Amino acid sequence: MTRYPNAREFVAASLAALMVLNLPLISSTSAIEIAARLTGLPADQPLPGKTDKLLLRAQQALAKAGFYKGPKDGRNSKATTAAVRAYQAKAGLRVTGRITKHFLEGLENSL
Repeated sequence: MTRYPNAREFVAASLAALMVLNLPLISSTSAIEIAARLTGLPADQPLPGKTDKLLLRAQQALAKAGFYKGPKDGRNSKATTAAVRAYQAKAGLRVTGRITKHFLEGLENSL
């Protein structure tokens, strides 16, 4: 029996299995996007509690820019998302709260 460390991976694997069985699904939406919607978690961010190098770099840069006061531990949190949203709003970017490579490069280049 396969164990899944979180709900998003379980839902994604379940939806992938349905696709393999050729059962109809929303064809334009990937399994991970559907799983993210069902679990309420962004598809492009690590789960709360999971360490991520990109997230750690973002926390460090956001702290240096004065937007983040929380721990720089590479773990997703409400404080990190709030800091990302605050930076995006101040920088005139679309406010999503998501950390992408593009977002991080822009943030680091602005320092």
